[in-house]
Amino acid sequence: MPIHYEVDRDAKLMTTRASGRVTPAMLFEYLDAIIADPANEQCDELMILDDIDIESISSADVRALAQRASELSQDEKFRFAVVAARDADFGMVRMFQAFRELDEHRMSVFRTLEAACSWLGVKVP
Repeated sequence: MPIHYEVDRDAKLMTTRASGRVTPAMLFEYLDAIIADPANEQCDELMILDDIDIESISSADVRALAQRASELSQDEKFRFAVVAARDADFGMVRMFQAFRELDEHRMSVFRTLEAACSWLGVKVP
């Protein structure tokens, strides 16, 4: 799967990397997996998008994913930083953020890994 994550309980950080072709089904599978995994409770998330292919993902898919995420994680207290260097990826993530109605204190999108890690207050992996 082109989306995988690791949880560092000591650092209270879940790091997700996505690369290659990503489909809407993969995004929903990923969301279900992280919600079901008790290891990531109370963890901030760092998502790194490495040269992903998002051609098959529509704005309706992003809206549906945001709605599902809102339904599954209503009381979340973590922060979510996304590294999206390419314009299309950056725009897609910002659309997700808008649909989730998450302010920039809870979720932010960055062009560089260093900026995202600085915002989260963690070391660059």
